[in-house]
Amino acid sequence: MSVSEEIVDRWLTEEKDREVLAKLRKHGPIDRDELAWYVRLPRTTLFDVLDRLRSRGLIRVYAEQRVVRGRPKILYKAKPRDVKVIDIIRDVVY
Repeated sequence: MSVSEEIVDRWLTEEKDREVLAKLRKHGPIDRDELAWYVRLPRTTLFDVLDRLRSRGLIRVYAEQRVVRGRPKILYKAKPRDVKVIDIIRDVVY
């Protein structure tokens, strides 16, 4: 585990948040249904976790690019680790 991963893991107090972020790093970009299957969480619980991770700037949410008709999937992807570590350190220091 890198230093940046250790800092983020200490900053995330809920085990669910750390687990979801780890799965996004490994399998992302991924939609919510597939991610729920990987982490074995109900979709509503997962939505709350994803919302917390997004509000902390740890993940990126975007719509899938489609060439066919229909509603695009919403995909989730972990942001690069080192970018967020700077923000976390800034929050802790100030």
